[in-house]
Parts: sequence; C-alpha cells; structure tokens
Amino acid sequence: MNKISAFLFGIVLVAILMFVSLKYHVMPATGGFHLVPEVMVNLSSFYTDVRDFTLQVWKHHRGLPLAIFRSKNLALQEQAAKGALGNMLEETWNDWRTA
Repeated sequence: MNKISAFLFGIVLVAILMFVSLKYHVMPATGGFHLVPEVMVNLSSFYTDVRDFTLQVWKHHRGLPLAIFRSKNLALQEQAAKGALGNMLEETWNDWRTA
C-alpha cells in the first residue's frame, strides 16, 4: 500500500503544479518570488526572470507586461521597468562608446 500512496501523492502533486503553471507566472524580484496571474495561458512562461529583460525580449513575451500591470504589484512593476530601461541605456552607452 505504501507504493500506491506514494504514486497517488505524486499524481496529486503534478496536478497541482500543472494547475499553478497554467494560472500563474512565477517571477523572482527583490522582495522574493511573486505569483502573477497569467493573461494568456501557455506553459512556456511559467517561470520568468524579468530582471534582465531587454526591450527585444519583452517583445517575445507580450502577455507578461499586461499580467504584471494587472497584478498591481508595484515592486515587481518597478523592477521590471528599471531592468528594461537600465538595459536599454547600457546598450545605447556601449554603442555610443564603440562608435
């Protein structure tokens, strides 16, 4: 009976993880990990670290900015904006220096 209960526990655990991955984005930020409700359902962006995103990367994750905005998590919004702006300024500065 022990093997069956372990198997059933594994099935329940996988079902819970699938449910969470279809409903939320897990995003690390300064304050820890944040669960942001998904706008468009897909498994590819379940765990997304937006701290180092550039503007080009944001274009490939169109649902994330809307999901972050709708979550009303100000710390996550601020960190995502700072990361994108900082990366854009750094790329511009490096292009200017090497030109």
